Amino acid sequence: MSHGAVAAEARARRRVRILLRNRERPAPGEVAYLGYLTIMVVIVVAAPIVRSGVLWLATVLPTAGDPLLVRWGWGGALLVLGLLPVVGWYTSPVRIPLPEIDLLFTTALPRWRLVLGRALRCVAFAVLLGTMVAGLMLSARAVQGEFAPEMLAPTLGFGAALGLCAGALLLLGQLIRGTRWYALREQAERLDAVSTLVATGEFRSAAGRIGAPVKLGRTWSWARRWASPRSPAFALRLMVSRDLLGIARTPLRSAAALLVTGIAGAASSLVFSAAAGGAAPLVGAIVLLAVYSGVGPWCRGLRAAAETIGAPAVFPFSAPRLLLLHLAVPTVLASTVCAGSAALTAFLLPGSTAGPAAFAGALLGVIATALRLLGALKGPLPQKLLAPVPTPAGDLAGANVMLWNLDGPILAALIGAALAAAAGSMPLLALILATVVVAVLVLWSSRRLRGIEDG
Repeated sequence: MSHGAVAAEARARRRVRILLRNRERPAPGEVAYLGYLTIMVVIVVAAPIVRSGVLWLATVLPTAGDPLLVRWGWGGALLVLGLLPVVGWYTSPVRIPLPEIDLLFTTALPRWRLVLGRALRCVAFAVLLGTMVAGLMLSARAVQGEFAPEMLAPTLGFGAALGLCAGALLLLGQLIRGTRWYALREQAERLDAVSTLVATGEFRSAAGRIGAPVKLGRTWSWARRWASPRSPAFALRLMVSRDLLGIARTPLRSAAALLVTGIAGAASSLVFSAAAGGAAPLVGAIVLLAVYSGVGPWCRGLRAAAETIGAPAVFPFSAPRLLLLHLAVPTVLASTVCAGSAALTAFLLPGSTAGPAAFAGALLGVIATALRLLGALKGPLPQKLLAPVPTPAGDLAGANVMLWNLDGPILAALIGAALAAAAGSMPLLALILATVVVAVLVLWSSRRLRGIEDG
């Protein structure tokens, strides 16, 4: 390194030290209040939740040597670890505020010194979280009466190792995204905008802003050739081609949707096996919630069509017809993937039949897309939900906003639990209930559509 570069680095370090030495520090009273608030939240909120989780685990956790626990435990761990690089790519585990990026990343300071502390904190937090999850498992074993002292060190060590791998994979996603100045600054700007939208209750807009602008496939013309105006069923071919083009132009999101939907469909076969037992409603709730979350990237055309209702029309189709055309691709994809993975898993599991499992998987795909249609027609956040709701516990206006934004996931979990509970006792009742659910969701969506058109 030349003498000029060494001098420039020394000056940059000196400016940073002056900045850090002169920055405003919190008052002792603020620190004491923060400590008090943390302790009270842990006692009042976190402790009951942890206790309920331990008691629930004690009722559903198989014995230590059960093959089902090993198979699904490793499968779930590998799934989470496989998705972590994608999460790290989007959420920036070494996120740095915009002023700090502009001040420090334009100096001669080595970049590894700027991100090392945040990377180590990310890994330490992941290790701590993995150890806490392992501790919950040990607590559940203790409630079951199966705890032995020799289980302590291996279980906690395994949890810490999984946490270490999780932190490393999150940082791998950040490394793939890049640590250059412009990459970090663009990511920080996007996350600031997403945080502002989440704080104001606009979860759907926040989800639309978290991804980078799509640049792939701007010159692809196969969709236009396939849906020429002279082709039969032009309207259907046009919308299907546009939806397929959108899926192909976002391969990472579409592959994640395929993975989540396929795994959820495979897990749905547990409802028809003896392995589910009394946990069938819980499995059904998680499965339908996962399918609902997984099909989101396939429904972008549906959401775009719903958001343009009432605006000048781009296509010569009515709003109901446009929505129905955009429903074709996500419904077929969700039903096919869920049915195929459920049938394959039921074929491999003892005590399960592939036919009912495949039919149930297809129904889950239809219900998930119907829930997505209902959510797409929800419209903007009503201003009356932002009005204060004074109670002895404080203002609960935020709870109304949260429930309004999470109505889709809550409905998915409730419907999945009800269908799984019915399927465990009377499969015919579950089929009738699923048909009624789809009809109710379609009627509810049509009512919302009329409200948008009339408003």
